[in-house]
Amino acid sequence: MVDHSPNPASKPCFMAMPVEIQTKILRLASTHTDAISPEQLAPGSTKFSLHLDPSIPLGTGYYPALTRKRGALPSQLSAFDLSRICTSVHRLIDGESMFYASNEFEFRNTQSLITYLAALPSERRNRLRYIKVNYDYHGVPAAAFVM
Repeated sequence: MVDHSPNPASKPCFMAMPVEIQTKILRLASTHTDAISPEQLAPGSTKFSLHLDPSIPLGTGYYPALTRKRGALPSQLSAFDLSRICTSVHRLIDGESMFYASNEFEFRNTQSLITYLAALPSERRNRLRYIKVNYDYHGVPAAAFVM
């Protein structure tokens, strides 16, 4: 008779998969469909928040820190929640800088882009692939350039 009870020493199903498949799954889970608009928490700070509250006008210079709702960060930051699962998942996500390589980042002007790039460590900055910078076209944000 074969024992089909789970072996407590065996790896969870996800961790038993080949690393290439784990990486693809985590990259898909880390990718947000809309552009991410990082905003500096306060002038001179190296910490950033997201512009999620339309009642706060863009460019005020003060954004609230992100808080968890029902235990999770906003969906745009799923890569950060996933990286807290365990050390192996953190190494995969952070080692590939998935959040930076897989998402589109949108900035309200070139100064906010420069501020963000200056605050990022070089390995994360070098993984950015999709950047959009807006300019004010008669009160309506329009794309100045896309990289």
